[in-house]
Amino acid sequence: MVKNSVYFKNKVLLIVFMLTVTFIFTFAVLIYSAEKINVRNANNNSEKTLHNSIDQTVNGVIDTYFILADTVLNTTKAKELMKAGKREELYTLLESKWNRWTAVNPDFKIMLFHRADGTAFLRMHKPEKYDDYLSGIRPMVKSVHEQQKTLIGYETGKYSTVFRILIPIFHNGEYLGALDFGINPNYFIKQIRRYTSQEGALFIKEENLKLFKRESSFNIHNYVLQTKINSHLHHIFKNLPSTYHLEDNMIIKIDDSIYMIHTYNMNDYKDEEQAKLIFFYDQTNTFKAQQEFTIMLGVASVVFIIMMFILLNHSFNKLLFSLRDMHENHSKELLKKDKLLHTQSKLAAMGEMISMIAHQWRQPLGALSSIAINLQVKMQLEVFDLKTEEGREECQEYFNKSLDEVSDLVQNMTTTIDDFRNFYKPNKIADDTSIDIPISKAINIIKSSFNVEGIEVIENYDSKKDIKIYSNEIMQVILNILKNAQDNFIEKKTINPKISITSTNNKDDDGVTIHICDNGGGIPKDIIEKIFDPYFSTKDEKNGTGLGLYMSKTIIENHHNGTLHAANTEDGICFTIKINNATSA
Repeated sequence: MVKNSVYFKNKVLLIVFMLTVTFIFTFAVLIYSAEKINVRNANNNSEKTLHNSIDQTVNGVIDTYFILADTVLNTTKAKELMKAGKREELYTLLESKWNRWTAVNPDFKIMLFHRADGTAFLRMHKPEKYDDYLSGIRPMVKSVHEQQKTLIGYETGKYSTVFRILIPIFHNGEYLGALDFGINPNYFIKQIRRYTSQEGALFIKEENLKLFKRESSFNIHNYVLQTKINSHLHHIFKNLPSTYHLEDNMIIKIDDSIYMIHTYNMNDYKDEEQAKLIFFYDQTNTFKAQQEFTIMLGVASVVFIIMMFILLNHSFNKLLFSLRDMHENHSKELLKKDKLLHTQSKLAAMGEMISMIAHQWRQPLGALSSIAINLQVKMQLEVFDLKTEEGREECQEYFNKSLDEVSDLVQNMTTTIDDFRNFYKPNKIADDTSIDIPISKAINIIKSSFNVEGIEVIENYDSKKDIKIYSNEIMQVILNILKNAQDNFIEKKTINPKISITSTNNKDDDGVTIHICDNGGGIPKDIIEKIFDPYFSTKDEKNGTGLGLYMSKTIIENHHNGTLHAANTEDGICFTIKINNATSA
């Protein structure tokens, strides 16, 4: 018999080891897939943030120059002087305002009054240039005179490349011309660098540089660089892949740095693309963190497999010794307490143990998986600013807290087998404790997988007095009921799944009563009376052994002089556990 038990132990160890390796491999694949999704989401969020920042900056420029136009046209004699053709007086009137505005924003480059006939009346930025005909060379000027409405967009002029706002000028119902504001696109690049720390540059379609062209050393797919760049950007552009065609969300590696490229289209007054703003988002630290996490995950997986193998081997040896004692020294009392186990051989009994252990290990394994995924997501989304001491301390605190949770879960897995072994021993010692303590421990084990499934637990403990119980056994009863509820939620795809747990003092004795209720739809009437029978299960063979509720009822009724029963409610099922303040070994 001993030889058969050892053989069975080794066979089970091999199976469990193979299942563990499969689980770790599957877990790693899921982590890798989650990593790819997180990176893609992070890039999309980065691009969205960048575009929103540029849109807000552009809208801010538009609002600002509408206010300036109102100041010029409606609070001064600018219209009267323009109609009278008094150019010098108009310049003198606005000179102080122009100087003040350009001092505040040096990228404010253009302020030009156009006549209705298409000629330039006054350039505040170049007062010596006037009377030249612009409608023939600048479509935006021609269009504003034809439509006599405000036009906004990017355009290259005779003297500069700017984002323009053309506002029609009316005086006593007569159309006099238009006021032309222009801001250098460098302003947008500076603002984005100021608020997001991303560096960028402006590239213009070469075909649009007929009137104004700046010398440039970079030409990318018929787009010409038109802004000044620092040495860092110069190095990036110089080392761009030859196949790069101003693509968005492209990842490039230059030297030891990794960049994500974001582009933003600059459109003309017809909403047609004329130029591109290009920004480079440094993701070097993100990719390094991903690599470090992958290595750490691999090492942790190997250590976990080794520790689990050692733990299982040690626990099975203890379990075999315990089962041998049970087989050799079983008594009539044991036969009365568990007739089913009496009819089975020692190997079959050990198989039941393994099934229950596996059942209990599903929760901490799921919790370990959730903790690992949360850690990886935190790192991918760069929740912690590792460049600052405060950020590093916050990161270390979060990781330490997560590692403590992992340690607690592993410790619980370590003690599970001993708890089951002790269940059969007659010399267990009950302890005086509040009933909410083992309940809280059970919830703590399964809470991570509950969070993943969106299961809400509502707790209300009216009983705070100490009662003599076997805490580990009560914890396992609670776990069995909670896990059954979770499996039922998943199978039925319950919307807004909820579980309520309450405890009250018994009126007729010194014990307590626990109610565990859910909204999972309940159990069919024709089988609800069978759920506590041994080997009866509503799950398929792969997911259920039919022993969980049977063992729970044995623990409550035989070890705690209590009762356990279940009843359907309007939207689910409610388990009622009544425990007297006395136990039997």
